[in-house]
Amino acid sequence: MIDYRPKANRYEQIPYHRCGKSGLMLPALSLGLWHNFRNTPPMATQQSILCKGFDLGITHFDLANNYGSPYGEAERNFVIHMDRTWIPHRGTHGRTGSNRPAQVEENVRALSYPALSAEELSEIEDILSEVSQI
Repeated sequence: MIDYRPKANRYEQIPYHRCGKSGLMLPALSLGLWHNFRNTPPMATQQSILCKGFDLGITHFDLANNYGSPYGEAERNFVIHMDRTWIPHRGTHGRTGSNRPAQVEENVRALSYPALSAEELSEIEDILSEVSQI
């Protein structure tokens, strides 16, 4: 695990665009986690990739329940990184409540990373909501 401190100007590094009528602001680039977030690359490498992307303004991380080998491994690893990296630095980022799709809710619950308590899993759900609203 690395000692990560997000860059203060991270939201100024990349343009954001409004997505549809929802008001959701998405960065011009997203970071796909299909091939680099299974068990093959070391966790430290994965974490470095996520932190660099976040520092560059990327707040949209492309995940699917069939990414990784075995399927779902990219999502499980992302939850581990959320726990280690972002929970200690969370902020509200203009949060107005949860409006994320039911599929995201289902995927987060399906991960059931055993090292996380129900409270920690709830915090991760809150962070996913915050990130989806940036």
